[in-house]
Amino acid sequence: MNALLEGYLRHFVAYRLVLSPQSKIHQVFHISQLKLVMGQPELTILLPHVLDSDEDLVIEPEEVLDSRYDEEGHLEVLIKWCNLPDHETFWL
Repeated sequence: MNALLEGYLRHFVAYRLVLSPQSKIHQVFHISQLKLVMGQPELTILLPHVLDSDEDLVIEPEEVLDSRYDEEGHLEVLIKWCNLPDHETFWL
């Protein structure tokens, strides 16, 4: 039996998965929804800490990197956000 499965059987048709306490999905699955895992289990990636309790993204600007005017003459700024990688910078 896979290490991710708790020894929980309900009439041999459902398994209770051992998930992290922060998990927001139901832990009991019908056997028709499970598949045998081949090889090594994948690394679990935690959600970034910029999510609030409602799982909404909470970001704050860290730095204005550049500025420009768009085709209509409106000022735009390139924002670097706190706690987000560089590829998440964008023009506002």
